[in-house]
Amino acid sequence: MSPVASDWATKGAHIHIPLKKGKEHEVSITVDKDGNIQGAPIRLEDGWASDKSVQQAVDAVNNDPKLRADLLAKAKSAKEHMDTHNWGNSQNRSAEMQALIDKLENWP
Repeated sequence: MSPVASDWATKGAHIHIPLKKGKEHEVSITVDKDGNIQGAPIRLEDGWASDKSVQQAVDAVNNDPKLRADLLAKAKSAKEHMDTHNWGNSQNRSAEMQALIDKLENWP
């Protein structure tokens, strides 16, 4: 899980997927139009997260209650920062974060 930081305003909620040799992928976690958890690859210096990493992140959220609780707490914290400080961005993902909070609070 990514710690709450200003990159949540641009990347949204995201999970780190460890790879070999100390590298990692980042996967954005959102809620789709049907209310399901979805993932999207984030591009880092080494390229985009793979489809496998995206699926691994979605599966982790769907299957791990501790991860969901951590994600919920961090999403709430990030939304509060976005709404009060905006982390210096003219646009952020507050509405997207609220949809994720609503989903996680009312799991499944």
